[in-house]
Amino acid sequence: MAFSDEQLEILRQLIDKGYRWILWKGQMDISALGRQFFREGQTHKGLSTAFAATELGGGMSESCNSTARALCNENFQLHSRNDLIGNKHFFCSNYTVHRRPTWMATVKMASNKVIGTETLNGDNMKGFYSADGATYVYTDGHEYLDIFPLWDWRKLPGVTAFESDAPIPVVKGNRPRNNADFVGGLSDGQQGMTVMDLNRAGLQGRKAWIFTDNYILCLGAGIEADSTLAVTTAIEQCYKRDNLYFLSPDGNWQVLTGSDTQNQTSEVRYFHHHTGYIAWNEKLNVTATTEKRTGQWHDIMQMYPRENVSGEVIQLCLNHGTAPKNASYQYLILPDSDRRQTALFDRHSIRVLHNDRSLQAVVLENGTCWMATSRPATLKLPDKTIVEVLTPGIYKIAPSKNGNYTALWTSPSRQHPQAELHIGKKQLILTDTY
Repeated sequence: MAFSDEQLEILRQLIDKGYRWILWKGQMDISALGRQFFREGQTHKGLSTAFAATELGGGMSESCNSTARALCNENFQLHSRNDLIGNKHFFCSNYTVHRRPTWMATVKMASNKVIGTETLNGDNMKGFYSADGATYVYTDGHEYLDIFPLWDWRKLPGVTAFESDAPIPVVKGNRPRNNADFVGGLSDGQQGMTVMDLNRAGLQGRKAWIFTDNYILCLGAGIEADSTLAVTTAIEQCYKRDNLYFLSPDGNWQVLTGSDTQNQTSEVRYFHHHTGYIAWNEKLNVTATTEKRTGQWHDIMQMYPRENVSGEVIQLCLNHGTAPKNASYQYLILPDSDRRQTALFDRHSIRVLHNDRSLQAVVLENGTCWMATSRPATLKLPDKTIVEVLTPGIYKIAPSKNGNYTALWTSPSRQHPQAELHIGKKQLILTDTY
């Protein structure tokens, strides 16, 4: 079948602006697998994407060949170099990808516009929570490869959910999984903020992610539940690739084995396999676990026989208690770091101005303010500048060299064509970035 030049360009851009973003070191991001959680699924999907890219245009189109070379160089060279750097929110998919030279992170969400995930024909039988803010962080690309039978699928990284030994609910059909429209992301091309209003299965809350050059800041607020089941937010759940370390109060790193819960402190720091984790709050309860687990592929994909597989897993989890009311969390992920960098990271350089159900606002070390608000709001920046926001949405407010501020905005609900805000005495009218 021959494509016209116009059709060929559409497919080339799909690869260049879409598929290149979701591959890392030859592995496809878990949240891009859909319901196909096969053995070595991330690897096979990565290879099939590369094959399709190299075949596009039959070798006769230089633009197609250039895109294919870039994809292959990023993923399949002996020492693959990642030149695709930036932040992108796919607003039609409620999906964010953040790429740095040495690591990648993604967030997958659902809303009343996007179902987020599906279970069909015996595929993805435990994927009920896989679009509730699942946050995957990659350095070498093998952090989660074939981990699916060993996962606690209620504790996918980034997900806030009920803790239970009951079978994972199975939802079939195309009805919305999350009854909320304030779900989306704002990107300036290099950094970004992603937000999710969580409202499903008796659990509510506001989740946010701020992606920077060196870390991911994760916020949660207004977490409430109408169940007597405990509620947790998972920070990480991946293969045990090295020791799991905990920074003790005396400043020394300790190797953790088994399960350890910290609930008498306002800050904890962990490190595992090139990634640091820092959590802090007024009332902090964190459980770190390293353990050997056994599971079956059949429980995820019913096409497989009932055969046991085993492996070692590490898990970090915030505990919000039973029937929480207005619970919150704050934690940082530091990919491609070491124990020294994790221990010395100054979290006070990040100022969390607000973290509640209607307003989450943070000022970073460079003075940039990222905020998400579902109502008109007023806040004071560290330099005493008053910001008055009249339109709900996600905002980036950044200082400029001339002493003024610049601003970007998007409406996750798509209900507002423009935004009005006042920064000091200056009025700004913004159009959506999507």
